[in-house]
Amino acid sequence: MACDESVCSNRRLPSPAESDKVQRTIYPCTFGARIDRISFSRMKNMFETPTVDRPLLVGLLVDVSGSMTSSIRNSSGPSQNRLQSFQSALGNLAERAKALSGKESGDRVKLFAYGFGFGNPLGAFFSTFSSPPVRDLLEGAARGSTTIGVNELANDWQRYKSHVEGLALKMFGATPMLEGVQTVAKRIAAEKKRINPSGTVLFFLSDGEPTDSTPDAVVKAVESLRDDNTLVVSCYVTDNDITSPRSLYGDGHPDWPRDARLMFDAASILPNNTPFFDYLREHQWDLQNNARLFTQINQSEVLEEFLQVIIAPLVGENESTDKSPTVFVSYSHKDSRWRDRLQVHLKPLVRDGAIDLWDDSRIRTGQDWRNEIDNSLFSANAAILLVSADFLASDFIAKNELPPLLDAARERGVEILPVIVGPSRYAESELAHFQAVNSPDSPLSKMKKQDAESVLVDLSRDVESIVS
Repeated sequence: MACDESVCSNRRLPSPAESDKVQRTIYPCTFGARIDRISFSRMKNMFETPTVDRPLLVGLLVDVSGSMTSSIRNSSGPSQNRLQSFQSALGNLAERAKALSGKESGDRVKLFAYGFGFGNPLGAFFSTFSSPPVRDLLEGAARGSTTIGVNELANDWQRYKSHVEGLALKMFGATPMLEGVQTVAKRIAAEKKRINPSGTVLFFLSDGEPTDSTPDAVVKAVESLRDDNTLVVSCYVTDNDITSPRSLYGDGHPDWPRDARLMFDAASILPNNTPFFDYLREHQWDLQNNARLFTQINQSEVLEEFLQVIIAPLVGENESTDKSPTVFVSYSHKDSRWRDRLQVHLKPLVRDGAIDLWDDSRIRTGQDWRNEIDNSLFSANAAILLVSADFLASDFIAKNELPPLLDAARERGVEILPVIVGPSRYAESELAHFQAVNSPDSPLSKMKKQDAESVLVDLSRDVESIVS
């Protein structure tokens, strides 16, 4: 059942296609500074369900320079260097994607791979020919096009693995990172014309130290890819611990080295309410506000887990349950009694699986409360605001809850449902542009009990209509 236009139309912010003047008038930065970033709605729409006719296109850009011979921690087996660890993770990725595709004929994921950093002087001495600094890692192994299906990669993994291992003598040179990015950009453009993919992902693995350009030049080249709707997943390999394991950051730390900053700046912002977001949450990654798809890797297990995010559109279709839409409740703790009554009225929808109602009373002892709130905010399909003077006075709500909710309303069409629970200056606030469930002149606290309960009944109907 579609949302009743007369009920819901005034609760959305203007879309990005609407007037900039309107957006500036309605949304001054009262509740926190705006952050320039890609349109999450655009990124979400970029990734349709992969099919055989329109597969997901995955590009791999791997640093094979001398620094990649360093070892990486591997708790599940013998010691490996960085390239060996990536090679192992790629084999497992292919098997995983094949399993997710089931018995379907054809491939729903196509991939190609480039290495940059060839040119080892010893390789030129012992080999009959020298190698270009950037080369197609599958050329000479693939039977036809070097953009291959994951089923082929999984079925013939030993052949492809042996081929790449045979290139090792020519690896471990300098780090022509800019040339690598430019080469991949040309390949992506050509493959988009050839196979019309459902979406495009680039997995970028490096220590972040280019020898052919400045870091800024590399980042600018990657930004062009992102602007052309390629999701960039950036993996920074280093021996030093500069980040927490399984954490994605919204801002780079000022103490990070320049190479880490380069890889961070290259990464796309994680698009919310997409299979990529769901995969990382399911694996209990810590996702900060506006988190970038950047992580530091010095453990084989984390590398394998992070690499598999690129096939999340397959995981999302095949493994996710019918997840109930999330309804986020923002309120002041001084208004907890109204939160309790709200929970009662929405309980039938929760019990039937129509909604997943989230407020901070669900945070358990020992959980990272800030992370739990952030994750729920960014996955919300609708939000209920229990508005009072205490609500409008809350610095935490103003700085941490309202900005992402307003962004989600603008970017993703998330419905905002204000309920006026106590007298306040709501009508004079920026939030007044959202149609409240009840009049600001008639807060629940001033109503007779049965009248206040009737408002919450109407609210429950609105919520049901929105999520249906």
